[in-house]
Amino acid sequence: MIVNLVKANFRHTQNILSSAVNKSIQLVHGDATQLPFPDHSFDLYWSVQTLQHIPDFDKCIQEAKRILSGGGVFLNYSLNREKAVEILYRMLGKNYIVEGCYTESIYLSRASATQKMQIETVLGHPVKLRFSEILFHPDLGIKTGREGSYWGRVDANIGSSLPILGWIARQQSFQTIK
Repeated sequence: MIVNLVKANFRHTQNILSSAVNKSIQLVHGDATQLPFPDHSFDLYWSVQTLQHIPDFDKCIQEAKRILSGGGVFLNYSLNREKAVEILYRMLGKNYIVEGCYTESIYLSRASATQKMQIETVLGHPVKLRFSEILFHPDLGIKTGREGSYWGRVDANIGSSLPILGWIARQQSFQTIK
């Protein structure tokens, strides 16, 4: 729901979030492998394209488990390994990073079956997969994020858990409970 809101009206959402900071939203600078919160203090752990940049994925999941209350929701969005795009890149002689450093200082690990298994093992529940950003591909020049964009609304509504979308979706999410 909030993802559609953000895509549909980014400026309005940004204003709402800005006014909530320091009232009902607290911003904390920290380390995802050592979160500065007490055990069982949250009902939701929501990460958007963050854990994909941390080499110790398992430690992040352990921390998510530690801070989530019983029945709390774990939700992580990461870049997907788009098989069709990967094949296209290879055919064009372009580098397609699946896991590793794509610059000297930036690490990337795309969503994988191994990560899904790690989450299931640590949190003890099956993980639901969802594929999104089917049309949005900035590397290919396809942009759907403009405010009020018809194609942005279409893109927001065609994501699903259908495995075939894994071939083209830019983003994959993992969702489970503790």
